[in-house]
Amino acid sequence: MNKKYDFKKFTGYNATKYKAIELCGKEFIDGLIAQKIFAKDDQFWILVCEKLEIPDMKEKEERERKLAEERREQEKKRLLNQKTIHCIRERKGWEISIFEMPESDIFSDKYCAVALKDGDFINHTSNPYYWGESWNVSYDRLCSLIDVKERSKASQIERDTQTKLMQQLYLIILYISGWDIHHTFNDEEPNKQNFYSIQSWISMDFGTLDLLEEKGLVDQPQTKGKHYRKRTYVEVTKEGIRKARQLLRELDFDGMQELLQKTAYHEEYIEDTSDF
Repeated sequence: MNKKYDFKKFTGYNATKYKAIELCGKEFIDGLIAQKIFAKDDQFWILVCEKLEIPDMKEKEERERKLAEERREQEKKRLLNQKTIHCIRERKGWEISIFEMPESDIFSDKYCAVALKDGDFINHTSNPYYWGESWNVSYDRLCSLIDVKERSKASQIERDTQTKLMQQLYLIILYISGWDIHHTFNDEEPNKQNFYSIQSWISMDFGTLDLLEEKGLVDQPQTKGKHYRKRTYVEVTKEGIRKARQLLRELDFDGMQELLQKTAYHEEYIEDTSDF
């Protein structure tokens, strides 16, 4: 409870003892001071507000805010019920309907727009309309949203394709770099009867990386020079890219062709003989 706030909001004055005297009278304030209730005390302002019949301003403001919000919602429903079609546009497969609104004392926007594709709204809120002071503004707002949504969708498809391909490649790497696990008892020799699984380290084999480097397919900059550091990355050389793409073409994995097409510019890099 902040009665100083209520005093200031209701009277328009700062909550000071002098303003309290001016509004409540010196006799009333002197009576409070005689009871050792001073302007620094919350009780002082509680009694001052009671004297001036000042309501709880925050509660009053909250009621007014809710009423204003209800009026806005009612007005919005009225406008949408009385809207008329202005024009229809298309963008990236989305049908954008732009409506003209009747006059309103609350809303200045004269137009609203909504986008549909395959029976679905661009957003799934209770109010999928985008408003604007002109039909161009409403249209542009929806176009921006559609562009973002379509880019996000394309990126997700690309990520899904890459993930699908990586799963297949990872599985092969884990399989061919792993070792057999057997259930053996009493010094029993491992055999196909007691084989039950394969285990594999979740890492790259450095020996294999070194062999790839010897063949000129990768470079390991972190192993060069005086300051040897832990290997955290490798660089695939032009010959390595060429060989990798050749191997990918020979494999029949889901997502392989999409990856090769997406990175077709790598072919130009491979064939480029200029030094830079």
